[in-house]
Amino acid sequence: RGTHYPSSCAKLFASQLQFLATAFSLIGIRRYTQHLTFLTIIQINAFLMTLQRKNLASPFLLSNCYGALLLGGIIVGIIDDQYSQILWPAVTVGNVAILLRLGPLHVNKYVVWTMLGGILHIIRVTDYVEVENNLFWAATLATTFVSVIVMSLWMNRLEV
Repeated sequence: RGTHYPSSCAKLFASQLQFLATAFSLIGIRRYTQHLTFLTIIQINAFLMTLQRKNLASPFLLSNCYGALLLGGIIVGIIDDQYSQILWPAVTVGNVAILLRLGPLHVNKYVVWTMLGGILHIIRVTDYVEVENNLFWAATLATTFVSVIVMSLWMNRLEV
């Protein structure tokens, strides 16, 4: 909301990056690199919104800056994965959130993140599946990734 992207595809891309950043934080790891990166992005974006509200910068420029910050945060997450080994679970959780929130169901965001946080907690406590890169998360990641692409095309949000 409130962004001025030139196309619906760019707006969808920024939304998906926000979901992925939230999923990285929800999984939680002992290293602080990702958490501090996402916190920095949130704080810089708050400053950019202040600039926009005071008409000191164009909304188009600020939307592009925010998109670049989100992309940079995801790149930090990918680089940090060599230590944390949570890229596949994080992207899977992000994709499930995208499907529930942006898909045809339009589930409330609080319900989505509470449900996914609860499921991750149960997975961690019961040790059914390790929350690290493995075959289970690779299979679910592939399934959810294809589902997100199909949903996006079905809803005519991507301009093909």
